[in-house]
Amino acid sequence: MLTIDKERQKQSFKQKITATLAQFLPIIVIKNFLIYSAGSIILRSISMVMTPFTLAMLSPSDYGFLSMMTSFNNILVIFSGFGLRQVFYLEFFHCDSSQRHTMVNTIIVIYLMLAIPLFCLLLYNAPLINTYCFMGNANTTLISIMLLYCFMYFFAELFYQVLQYQTKALHLTTLQTIVALLTITANLTFLYVLGWGVYGMMIGYTLGIATACLVGLHAYLHKKSFKFFNIARSLKQGSYYLKLGLPFIPSVLFGWVLASGDRWVLARYGTMHDVGIYSLADMFGSLYQVFILYPMSGSYLPYLFQKFAENKHDVAHIEQWNKKVMYISMVVALVLISIGFFICRPIIYWLLPMKYHEAINYIWFILVGHVFLMGSYFASALIQFHKKTTYLVFALCVPAVLNIVLNILLIPYFAIYGCVVATVIAYICYFLLTLWYNAKLNS
Repeated sequence: MLTIDKERQKQSFKQKITATLAQFLPIIVIKNFLIYSAGSIILRSISMVMTPFTLAMLSPSDYGFLSMMTSFNNILVIFSGFGLRQVFYLEFFHCDSSQRHTMVNTIIVIYLMLAIPLFCLLLYNAPLINTYCFMGNANTTLISIMLLYCFMYFFAELFYQVLQYQTKALHLTTLQTIVALLTITANLTFLYVLGWGVYGMMIGYTLGIATACLVGLHAYLHKKSFKFFNIARSLKQGSYYLKLGLPFIPSVLFGWVLASGDRWVLARYGTMHDVGIYSLADMFGSLYQVFILYPMSGSYLPYLFQKFAENKHDVAHIEQWNKKVMYISMVVALVLISIGFFICRPIIYWLLPMKYHEAINYIWFILVGHVFLMGSYFASALIQFHKKTTYLVFALCVPAVLNIVLNILLIPYFAIYGCVVATVIAYICYFLLTLWYNAKLNS
């Protein structure tokens, strides 16, 4: 009898907790957020295992060079994708099964027709890329590996999207985990056994992305999607897909400049050593994106858009609730970041090699900037719902340009601190611009 009473009390307590949480956020949002977070933690934990080995084998200059290569890859995949994956996102839920197969094939055809000439042209101009993008530190072989990685990246990410939209979360997480493990194994082998340095890192990344592509190809053949392959039909739809996709490029590009453009200014006015130190500090901002921003965009934002769609006559009320969640989330994040950094700082000193200890001075400031970036996710939701894409491009353009200008002005005098301050100010600017236009739409 006592056991039954205890079980009832425990159940009652769980129900009270559930009801309390539901008043702030629906349980389904919290559940999805935790699922995404758990997957991100697993993947990032696997990657973090590699970090001490990488820092031990690479000098700050080499690490800065690797960071610049990663940034180059990030911007190239934006342009070489031609916004086609964003089109896939827009159209997927409006299509039935056969139409989705047709759309996948159409996107693949258009991508191949445009990307193959583009990457051949880039390979032909590898010496120019080396001179103007990598200050003479890369050669044609290394640039060829990078271009191969970027070419395959589109197919891997497209396959990841298919799995995500089909709600195959376990399948997707498992595949990403296997790819991460293979990449790390390859990197360790190339770094420690063969001593290939930055070359080994890029080859490892390329092998990992190739694995995802091969699994995607297997699924493509298994589902017999090739039956829907029609070049003539795909080319006819090419102008429609590009018209939808190309406007996404400026938005994504300005987002990249806002997040990563400062490294290039730091490399020009500072040293590769400075770039390496800053890149390591900024890695903690990347962790914030992986553990907080990515799960939030995958769980909270779809729910919010659905609420907007269901309550078009009362969007203002939904937005008031959204703003309440935004402010509470930002305050909680600032408090947790401050407390967590104070507690974990000695541990970080212990984990990092002495030559990277300087990076710890910048971590808290970078994380504060990402809290304002998180706020812009909340504030821009209503803007996206009203399809005000022109303003979203403008709202990213202004802080991106501001970030570069402030970096140019501050880095010569304050070095890495100037870079950090410029980026934080740019994130605050982006948040304020989205918040202002949000209020204008909601008035």
